[in-house]
Formats: sequence, structure tokens, C-alpha cells
Amino acid sequence: MNVTGEGVFAIEFSTFVNRAGLLLSAVSSVGARLTWDVSSFSTSGILETASFSQPANGQAVFAGFERSENISGLLITKTSSEPFTFWDDVRYESAAVPEPTSLAIFGIGALGMIGTRRRRKREQQQSQTSLSQNELRAVIEVS
Repeated sequence: MNVTGEGVFAIEFSTFVNRAGLLLSAVSSVGARLTWDVSSFSTSGILETASFSQPANGQAVFAGFERSENISGLLITKTSSEPFTFWDDVRYESAAVPEPTSLAIFGIGALGMIGTRRRRKREQQQSQTSLSQNELRAVIEVS
């Protein structure tokens, strides 16, 4: 993760993610309204921008995005005039994608189970047929 900027901060992730967010806070004078514009971006440009405001009680605000497209970073633009902005607890995660090898192993296992079931069914039918033929011979011999 790389962070660059002054007034506008860019956080770039080392890999594409589908969820990203962070806590924003600032030191303010009494009654000041602190706001930030936060944008998610990818290699093709800005994906989404939203404005976030710090509540009057001074609590930090969570700014987050969840998208189906790949997010490669966040841009944080301070829109209020307060000199100090703090951000913390940057979180990001990628969507879980099954590995092709795992899918192949699962498919081979499923085919093996189907083949075993068919073989057992065929063997069971053949044993019933042989039993019927043996019963028929026994009846013929008795008569």
C-alpha cells in the first residue's frame, strides 16, 4: 500500500480489491463542519465518489466502498479548511475466487463418484440376472 499527497491523499493497494474503507477524523474548532470527498479508483479512472462528514461529537467517520469492479486505491480530498486530518484503520479485501486446480480436483472427484455408482448399479443388475438364470435352471432340473 502506497500513500501520497498533501491535501489530497492517494492510497494505492498492491493488489486489486473489492472492498476498501478507512476511518476519518480531524481536529476542529468548535462548530466547524469537517468534510471529505473520498473516491475509489481503478486503472481506468474514478469508480465512485462520496462525501463524508465528521459528526458534531468529534467521532471518527467510516468511509467505505464495496464494488464488483476492481478497486486499485482510494483518493481522500479534504474539503474543509481544518489543518489536521487523521485517517486510521485502512481495511481492504478481495473477493474470494476459487483456484482452478481446486475446481478441477472437485470435478474429477465428482466424476469418480458417478462412475463408481454406475459400476455398482451394473454389477447389482448382473448379479440379479445371474440369480434369475440359476433359479430357472433349478426349476428345469426339478421338472
